[in-house]
Amino acid sequence: MRDLCHAPERPMAQDRRVIDSGAALSKHLELHLYPTRSGGWCITHKVPLRDEGGAIVGLAGTSQDLGLADELHPVSRKIAAIARHIGENYHANVCMEALAAAEGLSLSHVECLFQRVFHYPPR
Repeated sequence: MRDLCHAPERPMAQDRRVIDSGAALSKHLELHLYPTRSGGWCITHKVPLRDEGGAIVGLAGTSQDLGLADELHPVSRKIAAIARHIGENYHANVCMEALAAAEGLSLSHVECLFQRVFHYPPR
């Protein structure tokens, strides 16, 4: 997963970044807030659309709702804390073993839970 939980970005600003840079956004894991005020994890993909001359004329995107595990469950809170830490520190080296240990989980358990919840490994 290239982008994991970057700091929240408004959809219009995200669209503008893709259009201005011409670079696609792929496998971007983010926490969305729905009209009900409940949160949900999504994987977002956005690509610039070009005309025959190569000029960007639009944008196409998808967002796959991954759902959100029960927020009251202690393991769900731990996984959310790890995902949040990765998102806030994606630009630095993130030690998954240390993150797992800090939450009282084994690395293999964290990897299994990430795969189950997000359909992607945490690395």
